[in-house]
Amino acid sequence: MRLFAAEDTKKVDALYQQSDWNKIIALLGRKPPEEYDDIRLLNDLAVAYHQLQKFDQALAVCEQIGKLEPNPDLVRQQTELTPRYMRYHAIMGEVLYRKGEMDRALDIFTRLKVVGTRFSDKYYYSGRIHTKKGNYRMALFEFKGMVDNVPNRIRDAIRGLGELIAACPGQAEVYAQLHRACQQSGKLDEYLSRYKKELAEAPGALPAGLKVASLLFHKGDKAGAEKILASLNPEDNREKGWLALVRGDWALGEKGAPGAMPHYQAAEALLPPGDLTLVERLEDLLRRPDAGPDIRSKLAKLSEAGGDAERACRHLEAIVAALPADAEARTSLGRVLRTMMADAFAANDLEKAGGAADKLTQYFPQDAEAAAQAQQIREVLRSRRKEELERLLAGRIVPSKAAQAHFELASLERDFGAGEDVILSHLQKAAVERSPVRAEALREMSRIHLEKGAFDVAESVLDILFSLKLVEENRLEWGYDAAEAFEGKGQRKPAQKYYAMVAAADAGFRDAAAKAQALGQALQAAPQATAPAAPAGPVDPIQFLSRRYDGIVELGRGAMGVVYKARDKILDRQVAIKMILGDLGKDPEALGRFITEAQSAAALEHPGIITIYDIRTDDPMFIVMEFVDGKSLGGLVAGRKLPVAQFAKLAIRICEPLAFAHQAQVIHRDLKPDNIMVTKNGGVKVADFGLARKGGGSGMTQVGQVMGTPYYMSPEQIRGGAVDGRSDLYSLGIMFYELLTGAVPFKEGDIAYLHMHEEPPRISLKNPEVSKPLEDIVLRCLKKTPEERYQSVDELLEALKALA
Repeated sequence: MRLFAAEDTKKVDALYQQSDWNKIIALLGRKPPEEYDDIRLLNDLAVAYHQLQKFDQALAVCEQIGKLEPNPDLVRQQTELTPRYMRYHAIMGEVLYRKGEMDRALDIFTRLKVVGTRFSDKYYYSGRIHTKKGNYRMALFEFKGMVDNVPNRIRDAIRGLGELIAACPGQAEVYAQLHRACQQSGKLDEYLSRYKKELAEAPGALPAGLKVASLLFHKGDKAGAEKILASLNPEDNREKGWLALVRGDWALGEKGAPGAMPHYQAAEALLPPGDLTLVERLEDLLRRPDAGPDIRSKLAKLSEAGGDAERACRHLEAIVAALPADAEARTSLGRVLRTMMADAFAANDLEKAGGAADKLTQYFPQDAEAAAQAQQIREVLRSRRKEELERLLAGRIVPSKAAQAHFELASLERDFGAGEDVILSHLQKAAVERSPVRAEALREMSRIHLEKGAFDVAESVLDILFSLKLVEENRLEWGYDAAEAFEGKGQRKPAQKYYAMVAAADAGFRDAAAKAQALGQALQAAPQATAPAAPAGPVDPIQFLSRRYDGIVELGRGAMGVVYKARDKILDRQVAIKMILGDLGKDPEALGRFITEAQSAAALEHPGIITIYDIRTDDPMFIVMEFVDGKSLGGLVAGRKLPVAQFAKLAIRICEPLAFAHQAQVIHRDLKPDNIMVTKNGGVKVADFGLARKGGGSGMTQVGQVMGTPYYMSPEQIRGGAVDGRSDLYSLGIMFYELLTGAVPFKEGDIAYLHMHEEPPRISLKNPEVSKPLEDIVLRCLKKTPEERYQSVDELLEALKALA
C-alpha cells in the first residue's frame, strides 16, 4: 500500500480536526487526484468534498484511491490506516447510491461488514437499497442492525423503517422494530403524534394507520389500536390481507400460533398466491413448538402456487425426509423438480437444471428419463467447465490457481474418457511445489500408476506424497489405502512398507500393525532367489538416474560433484541434480553436512530460494532441486562493474530471501556470486545452502572448522569460531564490493590475514559513481567484528531501500 506523499500531512490533519473543509480542498485540490499516491491525503480530500456536498468530486477522489488499492483488505486497513482514513469507502457507497448505482453501492457497504459496527452508513444505505430492490426482509435486517448497534443514529433507523413500511406495509416484524426504535429514542410519544398527524392528513392511509395502531398496541392500548385498524377499511384485497396479517402478529404474541393461524388463513384468501408477507410469517412459525403439523405442507403449496419452485422444493424435501411414506408430498416434489428443471433450461441455467435433475434421480431412481436428462446436463456442464478452465490457463494466472485448474481438468478428462497420459499431464502440473492440491494430485497419480502396473513409479510418487506435511488423518487413511492397493496387486513388499508406516504413526489404526507383521513374516519366509548375485561394484550414476529422469545433460563439474539438468518423468518438470563425487558417504561428518544442506534449504519456502525436491544419501548420493533457467551472478558479472542503479535493485533482491532464511534461523555460510542465480526475467535465487546451519541448535559445524569460500569468508569464520547471521552480512558486503568495483577487496597475498586485520580499500577510489551513503552501507557490512556490522539482514535491507 502506498501511503506517503510530499505534502505536509500534519497541516492537512490540523485542518481536518478543525473541520476546515474549504482549506483542505484549497490545499489538496490544486492537483488532480491521480497525481497523489497517499491514501490518507486522498481520503481527507474526499471527506472535504463530501462535507460540502460536492459529490462528483468526492467520487473522483474515491475512484483514484480504488486505483491505488483495487482490492483492499479492510481488516488490514483498519490496523494500518485506522478507521479515520477508511471513510472514503462509505463516501463512495453513498455517492453511488445517490447516482442510482445500487449494486455497486451495496457491494461496498456489504464489504464494510468485516470491520464490525464501524461506518454506520453501511446499515442505513444497505437497508434503503434493499427496500428499493424489493428485498424487504433484508432491509428489515439492516435497520434492525442499526437499532442494535448504532444508538446515536436511531432517527435514521426510524426514517429507514418508515420507508420500508411505505414500500411494503405488510412486512413481518417491521412494526415491532419501529416500536423498539421509537422507544429507544426516548421520543415514542412524539413519533406517535407525528404518525397520527400523517393519518389525519390522509384518512385511511394504510402505512400511517398501521404505524399508529402498532405503536398503540405495543404501548398496551389494544382498544385504541383496534379502533385505528377498524377505521382503515381498505378496499384493496392485498391491503385487507395485510391488516389480517397484523392482527395475526398481535394474536401470536398473546395466544401463540393457534391464535395467529385464523388471521393468517384469512390473509391467505385475500393475498396473491405465494405472497412473501404471508410465507415468511408461516416459515417463522415453523420454529415455534406450538406450530401445527400442516404448516410446512401449506408453505409448499403456497410457494408452488406463487411460482417459487425452489422454496416449494425445500419444504417438500423436508416433508419427505421426515415422512418417507408420504406419497402426496413425494408426488408434489417430483412435479416441482420437473418445473425447476424446465424453468432452468428455459433460462439457460444448466447448473440449476442439473441440480434439479440430480435430485429427481435421487428421489426417483427408477425414472429413466430423469436419469438420462441428468446425465446429458452433466456432460454439457463438464464440457463448458473444461472450456472455461482451458481459457483460464491460456491467460495470466497465478501458479496456485493454475495448479487447481489442472487438478480439476484431470478429473474432467477422466470423465470424458481421456487417456492416462492426458490425465497424468494435468496431475503433474497440479503437483508442483506449493500447490494447494499437491497432495491430492500425487495421490491420484499413484493410483493411476498402480492400476496400470507401474508399481515402482507408484511407490516413488507415494514416497513424495508421504514426505509432505499431511493432516494426520489423511496420512493414516491414504497410507492404509495404498498398502491395501499394493497388497491387492500382489506387491507384498510395498504393501508391508505402508502398513508399517501407518502402524508406526498409530498402532491402533485398523489392522495395520497386524497386516504389517504378517506381511513381514511372509516376506522373510519366502524362498530366496537362487540366481548368483551380481558382482559388487560402483553404481553407474546416469543409469541410476535414468530410472526416474530423462534428458540428462551435464551442466558443470567440480572437485566434489557434478550438476546435471534433467526432466522428472513422474512430475514432468525440469530439475537440477547435484551428484556428489568421492567418498562423502564414508565420512559421517561430511555426510551430516550434506544432509543439512537439504534439510536447511527444504525448510525454506521462498520464491528467492532454490527449492529442494529430493535427497538420496545412499550410493549414488545426490540432491534434486529446482532448475533455474538463468546464470550465476558470478558468470554474469565476470569482473565487470555493475551500474549503481542496477546494483541497488539487485542487492535488495539478494537480501530479501536471505532475510527470510535468517528469520527461520538458517545461516547460509557460503554466500558468493556463484551461489546467486539470476533468472532470465531478472529474478534472484539463492542457491547452495550446503554449509547452512540451523541457528539456535547444537549444529554440525564445530568451532575450529573453516568452511566457506576464502574470498568471501568473515573473520570469525576464518578463525573457526561460532558464527551467526552477521557472518553472512560480511559475505554480502564482499559480494557488494565486487559488484561495484569489479573485484573482491582482498584477492592476493595472505587472504585470511587480510580479512582479519586489513581494512578494504575505499570503493569510491575504484568506482567514483558510488555515492558515499552507498559506500558506507557496504563498508559497514565489512567491519571486522560482528557487533560493528548491521545486526540483521532486515536492517541492511532498510538501509538499501532508503537509499533507493
